[in-house]
Parts: sequence; C-alpha cells; structure tokens
Amino acid sequence: MSTLLVFLLGFHFSRGSAGYDIDPSWASVVTWGAEHGARWGQDIVFTYGPLGLLSPQFSYTPSMLLVAACGQVAFSALYAMLFAIACSALAPSSRLALLLIVVWFGTVWAGDVLWLTIYPIALIAMWRAHEGAFRHSAWIAIAAGAACAIPWLIKFSLFPLWIAWLISAPIAMTRYVRTGLLSVGSSAITALMLWWLTGHDLADLPTHLERSFQVAIGYSHAMQRPGPEWTDTIGFVTLALALAVLALAFARSRLGWPQRIAFFMLAAATVGLSFKAAFTRVDTVHLFIFFPTAATVLVLLGIFVHSNGLRRFTTAAAVACAAGAFALPSIRPDQKLFLAIGAPAVDTSIQRALDLVLFAPRTEYLSRNTRELRADASMPQTRQLVGRDPIDIISVGQGVLFLNQLNYRPRPIFQGYSAYTPELAAMNRDFIVSSRGPQWVMLDLRAIDGRLPMSEDPLAMLQVIQTYRPRLSERGLLLMQRNASARATAKPLGEAQGRLDEFVVVPSRPGQALALSIDIEPTAWGRAAGALHRSPRLYIDLELGDGTQRSYRIVPGAARAGFLLSPLIENTQSLWDWLATDKSERVARLRLRGESWLGHAGFEQDYRLRYSEPAVTSSPVSPHDPAPTP
Repeated sequence: MSTLLVFLLGFHFSRGSAGYDIDPSWASVVTWGAEHGARWGQDIVFTYGPLGLLSPQFSYTPSMLLVAACGQVAFSALYAMLFAIACSALAPSSRLALLLIVVWFGTVWAGDVLWLTIYPIALIAMWRAHEGAFRHSAWIAIAAGAACAIPWLIKFSLFPLWIAWLISAPIAMTRYVRTGLLSVGSSAITALMLWWLTGHDLADLPTHLERSFQVAIGYSHAMQRPGPEWTDTIGFVTLALALAVLALAFARSRLGWPQRIAFFMLAAATVGLSFKAAFTRVDTVHLFIFFPTAATVLVLLGIFVHSNGLRRFTTAAAVACAAGAFALPSIRPDQKLFLAIGAPAVDTSIQRALDLVLFAPRTEYLSRNTRELRADASMPQTRQLVGRDPIDIISVGQGVLFLNQLNYRPRPIFQGYSAYTPELAAMNRDFIVSSRGPQWVMLDLRAIDGRLPMSEDPLAMLQVIQTYRPRLSERGLLLMQRNASARATAKPLGEAQGRLDEFVVVPSRPGQALALSIDIEPTAWGRAAGALHRSPRLYIDLELGDGTQRSYRIVPGAARAGFLLSPLIENTQSLWDWLATDKSERVARLRLRGESWLGHAGFEQDYRLRYSEPAVTSSPVSPHDPAPTP
C-alpha cells in the first residue's frame, strides 16, 4: 500500500500556466530553458537545474507537458521500486508506521521529500537485494545509482547529498564490492549523460557547479524567514530526537564498522539537510520537508539494529518525529485534524491516478485554462510596441510574458530576488550591457519579504534606469525601451563610516540620484547561525526629506553590490513617477539594524558606506507614446 501511495504521490504535472505569481513563473522559466536549449550556469543560474521541469512546481507548457509527465512518472516509479525493496526488510509494525507517515505527508511527498529520501532508500535497497538474495541485484544497483543522479539535476541543493551517497555506497557495500562500484559508476554516468542530453557540453559543468554553489550558499543569507513563536523550538527538539535515535541505532547496529559509518553518515546528512531546508525559509511548505524526511530515515535505519525492542523504539521515535509537525503553530487545528486522518493524501493520490488515466482530457482542460489566462493577462499595447523584439522582466512575474507570447530573453539570474551577491548581481548587469541584452525590459517591482525594492537585482536595476527609457505602463507593469546611445556612468562621492542602530546623514540632493554600497560583516555568531540554522536578518531604516521613515529588509550581499538609495522607489508606480515625471522622495538619513542569534549580535557594529551619483535623467513620455494605464 505504501509503495502504491508513494508512486502516485511522487509526481505532479497538472498545474496550470504561470501568470503573475512568483513560483509558477520560475517554474515556467525553467521549462522554457529546457525547451530552448538554455545552458545552465551561463544562460540560467538558479536553484533549479536543467531537469527542473521534473519538479512538482511544473507550470503547464503545451510543448513540454508530455516530456514533464513522462519524466516525473518514470522517476516516481523508479523511486517506488527502490522504496518497495528497502521496505521489504521492515517488520510489520515498522511498515505500518511508514504507511502512517506517507498518509500524513503524502500531499508534499513529490519534490523535496522524495528527492531527499531517495538516497538512503537507494542504499538500503541495494543492501536488501543482496541480503535477501534478490535476483538481478546488479540491475537494482544500476537503477539505484541512476535514480540518485537525478535529484541534484532537478534542484542543485541536493548535490552535496549526491556526493555523500557516492562516497557512502562503495563503503556500505564492502561485502559486495561489485554492487557498490556498479552503483557509483551508474550514478556518475547517468549524471553526465543527462547533462549532455539536456544540451550541455561537459565543459559547461564546472561553471554550472561554481555558480550554483554561489546561489546555494547565498540562499541561507538572503532567503531566511522565521516562523511563528515556538516553531524553531519544535524543530530543534525534533532534530535532537532524530539525531539521538540515530546515534543509539549506530551504537547498537549489527553492521560492521565501515558499513555502519556509511549508512549512518548518509542518514545524518539527509536529516541535517532536510532541517536546513525547512528552517531557513519557515513556512508550511518548507517545514513539511523536514518532519516526514527525518521520520522516514529513522524507520528505515531501524532495519540495522540488533534487538526487536530497540527496533520498536526506533519506529516509535520516528512516529514521534513525524507527529512533531502537528505541534506547529502555523497549522490551524482543523488542518491538523484533516491531515491526521489522511484525507488530503488519499484525495491527492486519486487525483494523480486520474491525471494518468485521463491524460488527454486533463491536457484539454489545461489548454482551455491557458486561453482564459491569456485573455485575463492580455497586454495589447505592450505587444504592439514590442512585437518580436527580445524582452525581459525585472524582477518576477515571467508568466505574463509567456501568456502574451512575447520573445523572452532572460538575465541569467532571472528572478531578481536571487541576485543576492555582488557576483550574481554583476552577471545580470553584464548581460543587460552586452549585445545580447534585450531591447525591452518590463519592470514589476514586487520585492519579497519586505525588502527594499531597488536592492533586488540592484546592479541590473541601476543599468536599466540609466540606459532604458519608460514607454508605457500597462496592468501596473512599466515597459522600458533600450536607448542605444545611453551609457551607465556614476560619479564617486566618497565614503563614510556607520554604526548599527545609529542614523547616518547621506549626501543626497534634490533632483539627483544617489547610489550606495554597504560593507557590513557578520560576527562569528552570525556565521554560525547561517551554517547551523538561519542567518540573522539585516534591516535598513530610511528617513525622508520630510521627516517620515520607512523600514525594509536588505540582503548584505546585495547591499555590498550597490543599489539606488535615493530617491526612494517603493513600487513600480513610484519608479514611473520619477522617470517619467521627475516626481520623487529624497532619502536624508539611514540606519542599519541587525538581528541577534542566541543572544549574540549577528553583525559587526561598524560598517562602511560608499556613495556614488549615477547619471539618471527623467524621460518624459512623448505625446506619441501610449499613455500610462493603471
């Protein structure tokens, strides 16, 4: 029963087309990249990789639906096969516990839970195939290796776990050397073959790895978001329980020492990575990565303990870890009851089965829904002006370009909130400057997490406001056209020192733009928080010329890159007002504030500011240009 459920719950390809929303938009760009032969690491630099269309976030793209559906279903079937082999070594009570975990969290199994748990499951399946005298154990090893090569090509943050698996597999299979080598060889060859089949050269791989590591490392310092009170406490208690049980199972394992170290090292890495994924950006979707992953790993590792009593204890601890999710304050009581009885998982599995059986009607429904979305998101003025010229959008909402069937040409870090280091921000600016830069840029300034809008994709934004001119505003989006004769220049204005929690007067002048770069370093405690839990957040308070104040989040890496400080741009409309009519609000003073971690300051007290004056002139809309529309 569990095997059938994880198969049906392991894919999701029936979402509609992307519109203005952030997640469907990035999913549509990843699919667009696969369809158009984009090179990851150069044309696209993002959390999700060249197989990102196998993510359950897949947004309907007519030409890629069959590819995504076949790929997701095949991968889910491979996972289910390995899951069944691994679970065949479990006692009935442990199988029942695993079924309970799947029923509780089945709605989120597709995606991170599946990708994380496939590594220990594949390793245990290989071991079980030999210990249980399965026929075709060599083919099982090859299948396990191939399966483990896929997740990190879907989502790069799984790459460290794949490396851990490559190290663990031959050690865990010391008694069956051929099987261990087959699995590792299969995994490496599959990864390289998939990289090549997605249109990449092997020479592109180092660049992809390097830049993806920048995105992955920067994520912890830029995308953190705490949850309600007690959420972290629940997470730490559950993590402590999971690691304590793993340590006890390790000490009482019936495996030899090399195999014991390999199995439990991979298990601990899986639990730790799932905790980091859940408690960096704390919301229900991310939180539900950790609890089922930790619980599944504990149930499976109970296979290796000596006594039945300890095995039952490990299983009970696994159920307790899973049940920890029901203590989360972010989930309403009625939702907890609904999840506990398994109704969402059953309903979801039925829907997935219907997606397979009724594939043609489902496709027609998605196609009809896309036509309706296109009518709702229609931008006739923009289409008339842009024609087939290349266009990009800053910072999110790429789906609206696809709905209007415009000629999309993205920056490498295509969603602006992800350009959160100086290097990533410079990549986007350099693309805008280059001959491949788009003729048109649409601006949709929807900063996430309360960030200062102009600090997202800051260098690209500075480039655009200096070398593009506004043409029209339609549906709240600002269309900018490239000015071939314009050049981005900035006059240095000097440096200053600042201290946390103290206001600093800034050298802004009425009618002039002011850019700012801030060098601020985390403390040792801040670095430890970023590595073990969640980086402290940095805030910037701005005092305007009229004495009013605004407060925003700002990412330290984006602040170091440099951003437009004054005039204050809070949304797309205020940018239009400044560029088209010269109406703006000047920033007079600023103050930085930083969070602490475990009672210790997250940032050094002193920081450095570097000011410059970019050459930005207002560009009044000509009488021949279309009038702005709300």
